Amino acid sequence: MLLPHPKLIALVAILSAACLVAGTRLSSADIATVRCVIQPDAKSATISVTNSLNGEASCRATCAFETATYDDKPRIICAGPVAAGKEAELCVMHAQTSPLVKFLEGSADCRKL
Repeated sequence: MLLPHPKLIALVAILSAACLVAGTRLSSADIATVRCVIQPDAKSATISVTNSLNGEASCRATCAFETATYDDKPRIICAGPVAAGKEAELCVMHAQTSPLVKFLEGSADCRKL
């Protein structure tokens, strides 16, 4: 049986450590509060996020809605900077299909800048 070359073992070890560090850094997002609000015209919705971190953060939100059309569930994803402890409107979704009738689900996270 042939054993792996020492340089190959070292390369695998370095790549494994780099992936472990990158995975730790990527998982540092904090769950944030999201508000997905259908506007009175039923053709648009505002998406706002509250940053609970103690510094400015880059926040991302996802909101899904239902329309009167069967199996039409528009989803919007938007991102932007939010000041520490503040709520900010990240985007406005304009329905391209039938009117929005119901909010289905939403999620958000923030990463410190």
